Order: sequence, then structure tokens, then C-alpha cells
Amino acid sequence: MSVRPAVCDYAETRSVRELCERLSAEFWGYTVLSQPTAENFVYLIGCRSTAEVYVKIGCTSSIRRRLSNIQTGCPYPIEVAFAITSEYREEVVGLEHLLHKLLSPHRLRAEWYLVSHEFLAALEELLSKINRGFSFDEVYGLPDFCGPELDGMLHRHSFVFNSLVLPLRRNVLEGAISVESTALARGLFS
Repeated sequence: MSVRPAVCDYAETRSVRELCERLSAEFWGYTVLSQPTAENFVYLIGCRSTAEVYVKIGCTSSIRRRLSNIQTGCPYPIEVAFAITSEYREEVVGLEHLLHKLLSPHRLRAEWYLVSHEFLAALEELLSKINRGFSFDEVYGLPDFCGPELDGMLHRHSFVFNSLVLPLRRNVLEGAISVESTALARGLFS
């Protein structure tokens, strides 16, 4: 049997916000959105072999370090990189999970996808729905395996789609070009 902590266990909290977060998480299972920052990314990178094109989808708070790590293990040079930014980590994590779930028929291995016309069409359709939110009919038509990550996508967002300049600069968004969601999908070697 678990025993709830006494009120005095919360005396060490440093702020009202921290106290509310701890109480919400412990008693009701809610989590409060993290403090907003501009350093949360869902990335889409593309590389090409002699015969195929591959795309990796993931999320990170340090895109420079993540792309460097991926390039180390990837036998082909990363030729194109896109980043979808948000102030909130929870949004990019939810978006990444949703992309993986809805693009799973095109998955090659783990977070890697083989680019085909069908993959690009599915990606373009999905990205175009992100900022406007999904309609009830669209949600109703989704597979049953879509879970809590879909909840965050039911409202409008202000995700920014950026085409990154490679090699990355000190400020990874320096020189980045804001693109439409449809241009992002087409930019992955379509």
C-alpha cells in the first residue's frame, strides 16, 4: 500500500509552479508543459545511395549534435535537413511519435524510411494537417494504434518548417529558409 507524502514533504519546492507540477503529477497524473524554449526540433534528414534515397525522422533539443552523431553512423552523406520547431518539448515528441505511427507502412528500419512517391505523398498530407489541426472525420478515420500523441495534434499549432543550411552553422537556424509543409516533403529528393 502506498502512502501519500505529508504536506511538509513539499516544503522544499522553490516556486508555486514547481509545487503545482509536483502535485499535478503525483495526485492526478497530469504533466504541465515545460517552459517554452526555441530549442526543440523534429528533424527530417535525407541521404542518398547510388540507387535509393533515405529519410530519418527524429526529435532533439540539439540538432547540431544529433546530425553529427547520425552522420558518424550513416554510410552516405546527409544531403538535406529540415527542422520543425516548437517552443514545447512535449509538442515535438508528440509530433515525432505521430509521424512514426502514421508513416509506419513506409518504414525501412527504426526511424529510417525509404523514399518513394507513396512515402512523399503520405508525408506531405500529414504535414499539411499539422498546423491546422485534424478534423473530427480525419481523427475518426485514423488507425486505432494512434494514442496520446494524437491528442496534442487535435488543436492548431504554429510549427515552423525550416530548410537548414548544411553544413550547420553555429546558430543552426541561421540562414534557414522557412518553407511550406508541402515544400518540405518535396524537398526530400522528390
